[in-house]
Amino acid sequence: GFSYAEVDKELALQYFVQASAGKEGGGPNQAALFNAGRLFLELNDAASSLAHIRGCATLGEKYPEYASEQLSETCREAYGTLSTQLQ
Repeated sequence: GFSYAEVDKELALQYFVQASAGKEGGGPNQAALFNAGRLFLELNDAASSLAHIRGCATLGEKYPEYASEQLSETCREAYGTLSTQLQ
């Protein structure tokens, strides 16, 4: 995903959204949720950005085995900052 992010944001976004959903036998990917949120924001889709960053922040509530506390905290901070900026 990162290799496409600067060249083709739409393709990178598709990759991150698919990875965040946990397809192909794996669980949801927390980093992909964050990266999808970041790219949605770069593409001026604030609502989708907030949804994915919130998903990253709260992933541990439903899927603790797929979440790290450090990334959850980063996502909580990002969600709070972005929410405030969009008001």
